[in-house]
Amino acid sequence: MFRGITPINLDAKGRLAIPTRYRDEIQDRCAQKMVLTVDHRERCLLVYPEPDWQSVESQVNALPNHSKTARRLQHMLIGHATDLELDSAGRLLIPALHREHGHLEKRVVLMGQGHRFEIWSESVWQAKSEAYLADDEDDVAGLEDLRL
Repeated sequence: MFRGITPINLDAKGRLAIPTRYRDEIQDRCAQKMVLTVDHRERCLLVYPEPDWQSVESQVNALPNHSKTARRLQHMLIGHATDLELDSAGRLLIPALHREHGHLEKRVVLMGQGHRFEIWSESVWQAKSEAYLADDEDDVAGLEDLRL
């Protein structure tokens, strides 16, 4: 289970060092094989252990091709999916196209989201976080029974 936020520096080649606390789990779950893609709604990247990605990919590919929303999802998630493998130093090389999508520069945020990670530009994440805090709209539909 991946959780928490970690600020990280990308190196000059666009590599991101996965925190050591996740490396054993990544080795156990996917033998260092990950899949990187873009989020279809946000300017962030999604990183899945390969077995988890296979489930997501199957669900997305099963959507009807005649649906505009489904096609957009297929184009964004499947079209941008890239196989990655952690190197011997525990780093992932983020391709330039993906760095551009996420507006990633030197400072990024790696966010654990259960079965996947999100990678955000630190400045984009800070702005998003501030917008969440400033939003006073309380849409609780479906969340009434949630105890936080």
